[in-house]
Amino acid sequence: MGVVKLECRLMHRHAPPTRCVVRLASPARDVQRLTALLGEHLSALELPEPVRACELAAAALVPHRPESESLWQPGERGGSFGKESCDLIERLRARLGAEAVYGLTRLPAHRPEKAWAVAEPPSASTHRAQPGCSADIAPARRRPVWLLPAPQRLSVRDGLPRRRGPLRLVSEPERIETGWWDGDEIARDYYTAVDIHGVHLWVFRERAAPHDWFLHGVFG
Repeated sequence: MGVVKLECRLMHRHAPPTRCVVRLASPARDVQRLTALLGEHLSALELPEPVRACELAAAALVPHRPESESLWQPGERGGSFGKESCDLIERLRARLGAEAVYGLTRLPAHRPEKAWAVAEPPSASTHRAQPGCSADIAPARRRPVWLLPAPQRLSVRDGLPRRRGPLRLVSEPERIETGWWDGDEIARDYYTAVDIHGVHLWVFRERAAPHDWFLHGVFG
């Protein structure tokens, strides 16, 4: 059995108890791991006065089966999401705050801006390759890692888009027409473009007049 959440209550003489909640990315029972993570959280606390007592509690125990170590690093020769990734997520959350570290999940929608959502980072036990997420996806179906908050209008010369210079289109168009049923209809032809610095961009041309060009994303 392991824990995924710990609560530490620090008691003071006059001030109310100071609460410190530790959430783990995967079930754990290793004392060294839990101690190190709790230390990260405690070091960020500002205490109103000296601590006279400490309470440590785990609300619930969950099944935990230690996984064998992989021969390969994550991403190397088929190496999968492992303990090191969970440790990194936990340390980043301890230092930056839980809201600063999150995962992404895909949604069944064709509009790029509505095809994803914020989610909890995957744990080592739940991470699996998602269908259609492999590197073998056809180039026209690839999506950039970074989408702009809103498409950015591009200048045009001779019918072609520009961004700090001319953009070179290097893919066939991918047409996306959807949303007519909910009043948020789009009709766009998407292309992969390369700027004068070699950066790969995801741009589209509106199918409706005046056929403006927009930048929507940047490939990693």
